[in-house]
Amino acid sequence: MTGAPVKTLYNPHKKGVVSLDISEDALYICALGAPNTESHQEVALWAWTRETDQPILRKQILSHEQQYLVRFDPLKQSEFCTTGPKTVCFWTWEELHLEGYIGKVSKTDFGHYSGRFSSTIYLSGTDAALTATDDGYVIVWETQYATVLLDDPADRLMRTASKVIRLVECGVTTMSVVNGYVLVGCADGTVRFYDYSLRLESWFEDMAAGPVTSVSFSVLPSPFLPGEGGAPGLQFWVPDFIVGTADAFIVGMESAIFQEVRVEDRRGTLLVQGMSDDISALACHPSRPLLAVSCYNGSLQVWDYDLKLLMNLREFVDKSSISYGATGKTSTANKILAGTKRGSTLAPDMMRGATLRPQCLAFDPTGELLAAGFTSGHVKLLRTDSFEDSSSYAPTPDTVVGVRFSPSGIYLAAYDSSHHILIFKRGLADGRLNADIDARYASSGGLGNTDDLGDIEDGSFVYLGRAKAHRAAITGIEFGVRDGREILISIGEDRRCVEFNLQQCSIRQGVVTADMPVRIELTSHPTAILWHPHIGSDSEDRFVVANDEFKLKEFNADSKQCRRTTLAPTFGGPPNRLLLLPESSSANDVTRYGHYVYSTADRVVGMGRLPLTGNPKKVMGLVAHPSRLSGLAISYDGAYLFTSGGSDLTTNMWAIDTELLYPAEPVDENTGELLPDPLQPFLDLLDGGEDGELHQDIVDYFYYSQLRSQGEDSMEARAIDGRVPLEELPSLMRAIGYYPTEEEITNMVNEVRYKYFMSTGETKNDSNLDEFIKLYINHRPAVPLSNLHIEAAFLEIKNSLNVSQGNTQQKDINWNELKSLLSTEGEAMSTSDFEMCMSALLGDTAAQLEGSVVTAGIFAEQVLGFEDFNNQES
Repeated sequence: MTGAPVKTLYNPHKKGVVSLDISEDALYICALGAPNTESHQEVALWAWTRETDQPILRKQILSHEQQYLVRFDPLKQSEFCTTGPKTVCFWTWEELHLEGYIGKVSKTDFGHYSGRFSSTIYLSGTDAALTATDDGYVIVWETQYATVLLDDPADRLMRTASKVIRLVECGVTTMSVVNGYVLVGCADGTVRFYDYSLRLESWFEDMAAGPVTSVSFSVLPSPFLPGEGGAPGLQFWVPDFIVGTADAFIVGMESAIFQEVRVEDRRGTLLVQGMSDDISALACHPSRPLLAVSCYNGSLQVWDYDLKLLMNLREFVDKSSISYGATGKTSTANKILAGTKRGSTLAPDMMRGATLRPQCLAFDPTGELLAAGFTSGHVKLLRTDSFEDSSSYAPTPDTVVGVRFSPSGIYLAAYDSSHHILIFKRGLADGRLNADIDARYASSGGLGNTDDLGDIEDGSFVYLGRAKAHRAAITGIEFGVRDGREILISIGEDRRCVEFNLQQCSIRQGVVTADMPVRIELTSHPTAILWHPHIGSDSEDRFVVANDEFKLKEFNADSKQCRRTTLAPTFGGPPNRLLLLPESSSANDVTRYGHYVYSTADRVVGMGRLPLTGNPKKVMGLVAHPSRLSGLAISYDGAYLFTSGGSDLTTNMWAIDTELLYPAEPVDENTGELLPDPLQPFLDLLDGGEDGELHQDIVDYFYYSQLRSQGEDSMEARAIDGRVPLEELPSLMRAIGYYPTEEEITNMVNEVRYKYFMSTGETKNDSNLDEFIKLYINHRPAVPLSNLHIEAAFLEIKNSLNVSQGNTQQKDINWNELKSLLSTEGEAMSTSDFEMCMSALLGDTAAQLEGSVVTAGIFAEQVLGFEDFNNQES
């Protein structure tokens, strides 16, 4: 068995397949299509051994309700049935003909039953069939002659419901027939075997693995002689089987277990333990091959990823209090609790007392503690070896979105969904707590009524306080070391970064910021942050911020000035996580460059090389999961990357090979420093590529700028040295179609001017052509301006004006209001600059706009001169 496919049927149904079955002789496949709004649900039949990929028969289902299960008669491959919530359709087919009927069910004939149909099976060797419900009832179908309206009306043998039995007190999730037994898998976690008369033969009730969802049998011959066992009424025996449950367990079972006396011996063998709910976070141990995985159902697991073994498990939700329906899903009451898992603060008190759902994880640098933040606002520190609580806090009523330890392990920082930064400190020695601080500290979820800090357990953490640092969602926090002291920086969707003075933070003073919040973006929103390591001779302390315009910006950690802007990876959306890749101690290139790992919100993970240059050859990306990513972690040695897909309940382990990323690096033979990147990868990003129209325009404009910088009317001999003054950069950018803001111009000029300042102490005052092309590629918008951008801007302006003016209804924008905003908000234009621009754009017709209503289309077409605005592709 190689697992290689021997036949693939492409697009069997328009909207996919909800259920399929293969006949007992393995020659036919029956597939039930997913319902769709364009056409009725269909069932199709394939003879898969034939060369054609087309089904031999296809027909619309007979019932108006959706069918979700199809099953063959094991002895008659010409018969199958489909099951829906309240109906069962029985089908018979011949070579060119498929017909069916809906089984008749009349409660007045045989009594009451309740629940939705969950499964239908044929009883081999008889004409009977059974249908189970999610309330524990079983309906028996028996054949009788009846005249029905089929494709060819005639007297036919039809199955009609003859009796109903309350078989179990819980829901039935699955049924099948094996060795003459009727297997029943139940929502209470049991597997029972009955004879065809539904008399109980054996039961497996001690697995304690959760609601049964599926059962699969091995192929083994019976160890008994005929008449001795392996059939109803004799010694019980069935082949070994495995049971899948809604709690993500796979348990191996043997029929001999039924004879065991001790409960422990009847549980079976645990083969696989997975996640039964969305995965919320991942974290890797800093020195051991351990991976922590948290799940929204309250489960926290630690795995040894080398041995592929589950090392520890902690359940924060008491599963004995959870009730299940027939399909193994939680009841409505539990769904209400589960509904807050995404960070809702609607019911914090209810969750605080009843449910702890992990949202984020982080190991401390020693690996002795694991910090977990919860949707209920709790923060727990767990001992890694035992998973017991080292300490527990409830510092916020809102979801704790992220947690992070400082490099020294002295500080622990967290942030919540209400834009607060929370700080904890290890082993405080702050003197005695006075009465009022003690009361505040106790009520905030700290140690309680502790008068003497000397009573604090050595190495434990103390909650210092929290501060509302941002006006919008916090998108990242990062610790760094500057001048030998640890600092904490946060970024948020309010386009600001905040630095915290950790040394000044205390119980008395609370959380102390080092300075006022600094705006680091004008139009984009920060999405992730990373502390930049020192590489080679570069000793500047700085941090990297990714934004939603596909840019990576480096900021000086002290002044918060932008040092460099580079193009971010453009695979699958802007990066929303950045992690530094630990370099192997044996790596020869560790002093020259490093690597980082990133993820996007939409399925993609990748890796890039440091220092950042914008070179597309130095980054890669791949689709890691079919849906949104929920977690990202790197092994302590940098050998593996772990990703989780959240709703796909899967954690993937990826091997990392940095040498394959960009193996050939140009290095100065004398200094050992990296040489500038070759120009070719940047030329490939220009429209038309090298020698294309844009490239030729850049060369021409650059040459003209050299002439202009020496004076257009100069009569002296021209000295063309291939460089232009930095003052020419804005005009050059505008000439080739990129119109930077004044802030972007400042960042651009400073990037070139101070490029080598930290290493040489000297500034640059000019730029060559290669530098300019790289600067253009890195700074220009990654997504070209479109009508959607202008419409979004006008909608924002309209909403802002209506709010400020107290309008309850939407009001159109007047030209005078727009002119006032342009001259007062953002990078405000002076009156003279505004009039000059209007004169250049509109000439003498500028006055016609006075007092008129301006829409996005009017502004784009009449003012900016965009052609065919309304017909642009979005």
